[in-house]
Amino acid sequence: MAHIHIEVDGDVLMDGNPGEWTSNPPEMDKLQLKGGTPDPWMVALMPSVANAVTKTLANMPITPRHWTLTVDETPDRVNITVNTRG
Repeated sequence: MAHIHIEVDGDVLMDGNPGEWTSNPPEMDKLQLKGGTPDPWMVALMPSVANAVTKTLANMPITPRHWTLTVDETPDRVNITVNTRG
């Protein structure tokens, strides 16, 4: 089973195994919108969470790839860095 750990600005927003969730995990409340537009990092984060949850629920192995995604966004420029070398 996958273990999902999400940390933003030093705060742990999620730390759990999606295979054990029977409904939204308690940690998800911190990620769900209370209205308005999601923060940009949430848009980048959700495909990874969806992939892990989908594979877990389908009993498919999750292959660890140890990759990182860094996004530095300013008003006039967006820098995106992906590191797949662990």
